[in-house]
Amino acid sequence: MAFPVDAHKGFAEASEYGWCYKDRNGKKPKWMRKRNMDGSERKDYLLNPDLRKYTEYFFDQFGLPMPNDDMIYRGNSQDLLFLDNLGLVIRTGPIDVIDMIHPGVLQPLYWMPFDNTDHVIAIYGGIQLSAHLYENEGGVITFNKDREILVDWMKSTGQKTNDSNVDQNFGYCNNELVVLDTEEWFFGSKTEALTDYKYDAYNVYREAGLTPYLAIRQVMIEMYGDIEGFSNLIKTYDFHQPLRAQLDNAISEPDLAFRYEMLDDFYRNCRKAVDGKDNEVALYRPWTGSLSDNRPKLKL
Repeated sequence: MAFPVDAHKGFAEASEYGWCYKDRNGKKPKWMRKRNMDGSERKDYLLNPDLRKYTEYFFDQFGLPMPNDDMIYRGNSQDLLFLDNLGLVIRTGPIDVIDMIHPGVLQPLYWMPFDNTDHVIAIYGGIQLSAHLYENEGGVITFNKDREILVDWMKSTGQKTNDSNVDQNFGYCNNELVVLDTEEWFFGSKTEALTDYKYDAYNVYREAGLTPYLAIRQVMIEMYGDIEGFSNLIKTYDFHQPLRAQLDNAISEPDLAFRYEMLDDFYRNCRKAVDGKDNEVALYRPWTGSLSDNRPKLKL
């Protein structure tokens, strides 16, 4: 199902693809991660010809223009695309969304898997980067202490923490620290048994009729709800629930296509959250490198 021309054009005009401040050093995006860590050629995901039909379908469903090659940031294992005025990040590559279910990890607003591939396109809400938050209205943020607490908590719950010593891999969501960068050496659970348990639990809740975003929440409660510190971390997931609910409500049955008028409402709310005009949800754009894009928007 394609969007009506006028609606598609409206979304395109409202979409501003941004760039990551870390790449503003004269290098072209392909040179940033041209090769994998083992020296092999780093393939593109967002513009890979073999996957292009999936990518075009995704952007068509969301009424967004296909990005040019020079708009894409290539991470270690995934491609990123920043939507500046919406405060959103599109992430694509081999993403195991279910295995990464954990309240200490930033969860997507929406994801679209594709059969017979490990290719997933996911949408994440922009949050505050810890490395650029030295103070807020409540005073100095004790980032190192927060990180130690979170890493210990993740270890105790069976999560990989190999990449947790890098400042840029953390961010604050609803004043709680979560792992933001999940691509390099962090892919979810330490054991296959724990991964299987997450999948089994998630499928049970989905078969019971829960939406994907509510099923994720129930898996978290079932697995981690009795552990000290859970109540604060689940708030980081709930912080973006209004946006997840809007996207879910915008999907029409039975073709699972998005209703463009409801999707437009979602984008409108994202813009409000970026501008700090929403009293419940805030979206950030720390990738711009501007301090104003990373200042606290809500008094929590």
